[in-house]
Amino acid sequence: MIPDELVRHLNGPVLAFAGSRDRRLHPFATITAGLRVDAPRDTIEFLVPHAEGDQILAGYRDNGRIALTVVEPISHATYQFKGRFVADRPASEDDRALHDIFKAKASARLESVGYRRDMVYGYASWPATAVTMRVEDIFVQTPGPGAGKRIAFEASP
Repeated sequence: MIPDELVRHLNGPVLAFAGSRDRRLHPFATITAGLRVDAPRDTIEFLVPHAEGDQILAGYRDNGRIALTVVEPISHATYQFKGRFVADRPASEDDRALHDIFKAKASARLESVGYRRDMVYGYASWPATAVTMRVEDIFVQTPGPGAGKRIAFEASP
């Protein structure tokens, strides 16, 4: 189970980036807009924008590896979730609502300290594909002495 504290972190306000690699181990990443933790709290669903999705989705389908980095933009509290690709599907209208809430929270957080609204709304994030990953490892990536520390949690088999 993903710990309560990290479920709260994933619910924002945060910025999130999803990564993978191709067969030659060339890495690539995209910004995501919308995160959802499932009820058993062992998978995360996130939205990959069509504008950047082809290459990253091909990587997920090919090698099954996903790294999802989630950052609180002011404190820089950051966690990386590593795991396996489970599935993808076309994003729905419910996903669009999640997407809009995610972007509104991130934008409000950044605007509260003087950043412009287009820091969040200036990138193309819709339409999107919903991707589900099964979490296998979680790491602290917040700058400081704990960076890189693995967080103990009960991963699903």
